[in-house]
Amino acid sequence: MTSENYSCDNQVLFQTAEINVLDANGMWRTCRALLDGASQCNFITDSCCQRLGLEQLDLPYTVSGVGQVVSNLKHKCQVSIKSKQGPFKTELSCVVIPKISGEYPTLKFDSSKWNIPRTIALADPNFNQPGEIDLLHGGGIYLSLLCVRQISLGSQKPILQKNRFGWVVGGECKSIYDNPYKCYLSFNSNLQNQLKLFWEIEEVTSNEKVLSIEERECEEIFVKTTSRDKDGRFVIQIPFKDSVSNLGNSREIAKKRFRALEFKLSKDSSLREKYVNFMSEYHSLGHMEEIKLKTVSDNSVDYYFPHHGVWNENSPTTKLRVVFNGSFILQIMVFH
Repeated sequence: MTSENYSCDNQVLFQTAEINVLDANGMWRTCRALLDGASQCNFITDSCCQRLGLEQLDLPYTVSGVGQVVSNLKHKCQVSIKSKQGPFKTELSCVVIPKISGEYPTLKFDSSKWNIPRTIALADPNFNQPGEIDLLHGGGIYLSLLCVRQISLGSQKPILQKNRFGWVVGGECKSIYDNPYKCYLSFNSNLQNQLKLFWEIEEVTSNEKVLSIEERECEEIFVKTTSRDKDGRFVIQIPFKDSVSNLGNSREIAKKRFRALEFKLSKDSSLREKYVNFMSEYHSLGHMEEIKLKTVSDNSVDYYFPHHGVWNENSPTTKLRVVFNGSFILQIMVFH
């Protein structure tokens, strides 16, 4: 991030003018306008529009400013204006905006040393005193306002320009305030890198991940038991949250579920055939193998998975899906 400051010894004075604007009752009211030849639109403040009672119409386009910033402006209005110094009169289409600027100029300043001729009629007699800006006249009308006469007030002083509203004061001049402004300019050489560095500095957590006892055990089982079979599939030992002996006796439950399944298949020969074919294929692929029933003296712990079939007539591929129900041990198993 780089920061520099500049002393503004010279300033640019914007051109302002007091003009007559026709209100909704047909009366001419005095308003203050800023003349800006760089603007493509004319603007009027919402407060001025309300004060004059002008009808607001929907705005059919968007308005963007410096940096292509798009403003959320929704209305426009027709404004009739007239010069206070001559017969000039015209109509403008103005975009309604909440505020054109703050009071301009910001502070009152002394213009007596500029020796402005008393014989000329200033378009804005109060150009050196803070005041609200009601309208902004853009480039569409700016050039048509200019007249041929121009007066230079001298070195480091503004210029007097004759236009349809009278004589306007503007241009570069020596600072109009006793204490010149200082502009502090900050720019970012690389915002993305600066933000990244900021978050790295502010990061309070350790790079080392804090694991619970169970998470560490799961990670150890994963590292020690993970392998790949001949078909390229990963094989890993199932981690148990508690002792395997706590699985309990699942054989009787599995037997009851199996008898219920046999009863269901005995009533539907088609479903039975598909079920048997599936289990046979499952066996032939090596996903399961036949075991011998343990004897009374065998103290090994076994778990029996009940299974059942889900039939979906509308399935475009496999209408029968065999589900192995492991919900009985989900509460004592932790999968990592």
